Amino acid sequence: MDKPVSQYDLGLDKTQANYVPLSPISFLARSAHVYPKLTSVVHEQRRFTWAETYARSRRFASWLVAQGIRRGDTVGPCCRTSRRCMKRILPCLWRAQS
Repeated sequence: MDKPVSQYDLGLDKTQANYVPLSPISFLARSAHVYPKLTSVVHEQRRFTWAETYARSRRFASWLVAQGIRRGDTVGPCCRTSRRCMKRILPCLWRAQS
C-alpha cells in the first residue's frame, strides 16, 4: 500500500532556490554575495561582515600563492580560537580547492 502524500511533500524537488550543496569556501563566497552586509564574525568589540570576511580570506589566499603554496601542500595555521584563526584557516581551504 502506498503511503499517503502530504501537501507539504509536493513540489519539493531540489532547485537552485531551495538547495545548494556548499563547501566551506562556496559557503563563504555565497554568503558574501547574498548577505554582504550581515555580520559573519564577532570578536570582542569588532564585527566583520560576510563581504569583509570574504575579501580578507581572498587576500590572504593570494598571499599564500605568492609565497609558493600550491594545491596539495600542507599548511597548518597555529592560533587560538579567534577571528584571526578563522582568517588563517579559510584561505588555506581556498588554496586547497583551487
